[in-house]
Parts: sequence; C-alpha cells; structure tokens
Amino acid sequence: MAERVLPEILAGPIVRRVEARTCSVWIALRDPSDAVKLTVWRGLQTAGAAGGQVASGNAPAGSATVATRQFGRKLHIALATIPFTAPLPPLEPGAVYAYDLQVGDQGLKQLGLLQDDPASQALALGYETDRLPTDDERIAAFDLMTRSAEALQRLKPQELRALLLKAEGHSYAEIGRITGWSYTGASSPTPSSWVGARWSRCS
Repeated sequence: MAERVLPEILAGPIVRRVEARTCSVWIALRDPSDAVKLTVWRGLQTAGAAGGQVASGNAPAGSATVATRQFGRKLHIALATIPFTAPLPPLEPGAVYAYDLQVGDQGLKQLGLLQDDPASQALALGYETDRLPTDDERIAAFDLMTRSAEALQRLKPQELRALLLKAEGHSYAEIGRITGWSYTGASSPTPSSWVGARWSRCS
C-alpha cells in the first residue's frame, strides 16, 4: 500500500502567548527546518513579495529564528518566541500586531496560507487575501472552533464516521464501499451540505 503523502504544514501556525515582553507562535511541520522565523509588525499588514516582508515597507517590531524539534518520524514542531527586551520597546496593550512565520525562505504567503482554498474550504489566515494574521484572529478562530464542535456533537455516529472518512480524502463512492452505507440527500453533495446529509446502511 502506498504511503500517504502528508501536507508540509500539519498544524498551525497558532499564536500561543502574547505579553508585553514576549510573543510566541507555534507550528507543526512534516519536515525538519533549521530556520523557522517569526517576525512581528505593528498594525495591520499585507504580505510583501518575499517572506518576512510587508507591502508597507515598515520595519518589524521584532523577530526570532528557531529550529524545529522532532517528535515523530514526520512530525517536527517549532515554537518561535520573540523576547521584546531592551532596547526593543514592549508590545502595547490594545494595539494590533501582525506576524509572518517563515519556514526557510517561505513566508505564510509563499506557503499558500494567505488565500482561501476552495478545495479544503480553509480560509486565509488573515481572512483577506495576502493580509498577514494578527493576534485578534484567535478570537475568530475560537468562535469558529466552538461552533464546529457544537455541530459535530449533533451528528449521528454514521454521519460523523462518513465526515471523518471524507476528511481523509475518500470519495462518496469509496465511503459507501468502506461502510456499506448508501448516501441520500442532495443530488450533488457539497462540503456545506455534507453535515446535513443522511447516510443509511444498505440492506
């Protein structure tokens, strides 16, 4: 059986900690990297042509580079932390700060994370094309996660299993063969109608 090809980014990036004198962002990668760089700017920012650059040309508030640590054969995690120690000024409470996270020379834009992906229905990290994410996105992400969890809790066991199989990349026909269930619902099911679809075991 052919080995499943994992995406380059397994999880993240996720803002883990923001205080006046420190900022941390976490990411999980398929491959190791000795240069995962976090860069922070004040204010909303649009990604520039290259990783670690912004269209405004503004100087960053701070940056830090770390190497990944291996936790599995294809699981490498980096926690990049910027210490805002003197002479760098501290982060201001209530201010907006945007960030870019580079893996090698590829920033979030080059990694394809700053635009919507219709295939997976993943949204751009900054919720607008090429806009760098900010710490404020944690609030929207938490709300989305909460609503998604509530929707999953309402699914029947067979619907949940079908959803998980779909997330693994199986087609509707393959799911039917694997589970022995038949699909009833929209004639052309889409991800948005998937949760409302009905699956029943073939007699």
